[in-house]
Amino acid sequence: MAQAQKQVRIIEPLERFVNRINLVGCYARVSSDSEDQLNSYNNQVDFYESFVNSLENSKLVKIYTDEGITGTRMDKRDGFLQMIEDCRKGLINTIITKSISRFARNITETLSVVRELKSIGVSVYFMTEKINTAKMGSEMMLAVYAACAEIESKAISNAQKWAFRTRAKEGRYNQPKLPYGYQRIDGEVKVIEEEAKIVEDIFNKYVNKDFSVTKLVDYLNKHYFKKKKWSQSTVSSMLKNERYCGDMLLQKRYSPDVFPYKLVTNKGELAQYYVYDVFPKIIDRELFEKANEKLVNNKLKFNKNQMDGNREYLLTSKIKCEHCGGTFKRRVLRNKEYWSCSNHVASAKKCEVKMIGTDEIDDAFLKIFYKLKGNIHVLEAYKKHIVNFTTNDDDRCELDLVNRELKK
Repeated sequence: MAQAQKQVRIIEPLERFVNRINLVGCYARVSSDSEDQLNSYNNQVDFYESFVNSLENSKLVKIYTDEGITGTRMDKRDGFLQMIEDCRKGLINTIITKSISRFARNITETLSVVRELKSIGVSVYFMTEKINTAKMGSEMMLAVYAACAEIESKAISNAQKWAFRTRAKEGRYNQPKLPYGYQRIDGEVKVIEEEAKIVEDIFNKYVNKDFSVTKLVDYLNKHYFKKKKWSQSTVSSMLKNERYCGDMLLQKRYSPDVFPYKLVTNKGELAQYYVYDVFPKIIDRELFEKANEKLVNNKLKFNKNQMDGNREYLLTSKIKCEHCGGTFKRRVLRNKEYWSCSNHVASAKKCEVKMIGTDEIDDAFLKIFYKLKGNIHVLEAYKKHIVNFTTNDDDRCELDLVNRELKK
């Protein structure tokens, strides 16, 4: 018996998808704010405007830009992040950029972003490499070029590290960000007289008037609030800054060999270089040394238990008192660790809940953890209904039952 032939009806694609307008977003970035780089940046912007206008069926939506920003980390580039967000909103469906190295110098982030954009129908065209991610097979070439860009970035970074450390050994360093009280005029560091008087006032009151850092902050916010918002960390940093007495400690921070690179505090991993009389001074060295001697002595006044009280432990701020709602704090009594309600510590009349040993708390945590692990459906039900329980009466009732089961 002959099999009946199947009927197939072709549904033609909608014209709006076949002939859709390319909504183009262009991305330009320079990695430093030098004059040459900014000229390159301006040239990129002018080029993109004329290039997109020359394309058929294309409309320039926006040129996204970042100035003086590294390409190794996307989270630092506001223009780039805004472009990706606009892609997610459907405002653009095509990105044009000069090269992969301008787009990003981190292969992992490059491929991750390109794949996300491709999944939402956004293509990226890299002009130098002539790669269009809308075409099949482009990802392999993209990965190769992105890897090359990352290697190039590492080579540049290593050269910069070598140059910096060489200058540091010779006592030469052109600080990009100046401390409060200084400005750079025609490439030369100058003292701002008005701010310098405030710096002198800070050191004099701390050393000669025996102000504490807390008292200094109150004083500064009362008398110089319009000049700056003052905090304890700001004042402490200023009191420790050797540039105010004309010296420079070089390599306080460094970039470890971990990609993408970021600065970390040098705690003895690398050599530091202290250079005398190379910076415009605001105070004399004797006053600076007295201020730092006082800072060290004040720190040494704290005994071990007081210093422990400022640390964060595993259970810090995580235990709440059922009786009064207070937060439990760690205490050490006869070399044994306890946790006690802060209100009970202040006064037994405020809260009658006594201290609980850490071992007892650990045991209780493990018991509830393994109970929940064996009854994971309880948490799954909680997750299922937490989103809409405020608007749905049935879900709210079911959530109440789940809460009671959790409490048990």
